[in-house]
Amino acid sequence: MDISRIQRECYSEYLLESVDPFSAKLSANSDFSFIAMQNDMLVGYVVALPWMYGEMLDVDGVD
Repeated sequence: MDISRIQRECYSEYLLESVDPFSAKLSANSDFSFIAMQNDMLVGYVVALPWMYGEMLDVDGVD
């Protein structure tokens, strides 16, 4: 998955997310997920996920 490649290149190890939980988040929030392409290559993405202020997002969780 190209998004996994971008995560490995850009994020600290503790922010990396497994494919299955991340795919579940994308599927559940597809209206708020966007990608950036350049010459048929994925070069970036944005995902907006709902959660309550003050709570921590479970980075590698499915919920």
